[in-house]
Amino acid sequence: SINETKPDGIYFILSPSNAIHESLATDEDKHNCIAVGVKMGNRFANVLLHDAAGGEEIKLCQDNKVPCGSKQFFRKTLCEVMSDWNGEANTNDMRSALNPDINLGENEYIPSVAQLHLILLNINEINKALVEAGGDPMKEDWYWSSTEYSSNFAWYMSFNYGSAYYSSKNAGFGVRLAVSCEI
Repeated sequence: SINETKPDGIYFILSPSNAIHESLATDEDKHNCIAVGVKMGNRFANVLLHDAAGGEEIKLCQDNKVPCGSKQFFRKTLCEVMSDWNGEANTNDMRSALNPDINLGENEYIPSVAQLHLILLNINEINKALVEAGGDPMKEDWYWSSTEYSSNFAWYMSFNYGSAYYSSKNAGFGVRLAVSCEI
């Protein structure tokens, strides 16, 4: 949940129930954080300190899990997917079929297209905070989202061109997980 009275900006996430605005974060907070996020108005998105699978491209779903996910609809336009802010629910819809190499933890999820877009809009500040926390900056590369196009396809976002497309969940792209948290 998002507390709209909290200021916009970058947050260091210490646990699912403790996020500290960058203006209040100590060096110890930065050192102990598990993720970095950004709040803009009533929207929030975050990413863990490192890419999944050691930064290698990874398939979203296991080869033998077809279909991979529960969605039986098609989201045809980018405008439709840009309104998807629920990466956690999306990930849970696919959780049993996700590639185990993603190493998804209990409170972790794959951000939606809208959440990745918010990260991209603030990429310089996010990358600076990730480095301050001892993490890796987001690459100028393609990242999977949890926003499904259908049971066999999902949207991915370019962190070098700023665009989004959909592809087979068996294609290889980067994955940067997020953590469920309250702000």
